[in-house]
Order: sequence, then structure tokens, then C-alpha cells
Amino acid sequence: MPVPHYIPFRQKLKSESLRNVTGGLSPGEVLFEVERGARFVTFEYIISPLIITYIRRSPVHFLRPGQSAMAKGLPYALLSLAFGWWHLPSGLLRTPGAIRQALRGGKDITPAVAAKAEAYMKQTAAKGS
Repeated sequence: MPVPHYIPFRQKLKSESLRNVTGGLSPGEVLFEVERGARFVTFEYIISPLIITYIRRSPVHFLRPGQSAMAKGLPYALLSLAFGWWHLPSGLLRTPGAIRQALRGGKDITPAVAAKAEAYMKQTAAKGS
């Protein structure tokens, strides 16, 4: 069921450009970084204003090799800890999982992003031929 537009926690779905997420890297440079160990992650967080539980996803975060995913996930874990458990039972049941996921590094979406970067490179190469 869609969230009504007057709810303040309504999540706006927006498409993020790969260049915006990576700080301006081209798809080829992104694939090179992924081969070196870079990852793309998102974090789930929970907000429960007493009568309903909202389960949201963070924007995509680009983590270079050696960069801590836990540091990126900590704000989402704290947000869920502070505001996630207020709705019983779903908020109380979902909040520990969201906190655990955020502190363990989030959801790794690197394969999906790499596949899109490869598809974009093939598409632009076909146009250039």
C-alpha cells in the first residue's frame, strides 16, 4: 500500500547517477575500482511513529577498498535505535535486524551496479561504432 503524500516520512524514490554516487568516476573507472575491492552498499533503517512502521533504504554509498562500511552504517543504526522500536510489534521486531545489518556493512549491491556500468559501456561502444 503506498504511503499517503501527507506523511512526513514518505520516501521519495529518485534515481541516482553513477557519477554522483562515485564522485565523478566514469563507468570504466568504477569497474576498475570494483575489481580492486570497492563496493556499493545501502542501509535499511526503521522509523516507527507509534502507529505505523516505515522501513526505508539509504541512498547508495560507494566504498573504496579499505573504507569502513560500519562508519557509513552507524548513523542509520542510531536512527533505527532511536526511532525504530516505537510501534509494536513490527517496529520492535524489525529494528534489531536493521541495526545488525547497518553495523555489519549494509546490503552489498555491487554486482547490480557493476552490471549496469558494463551495460552502459557496451551501449555507448555500440553507438560509437
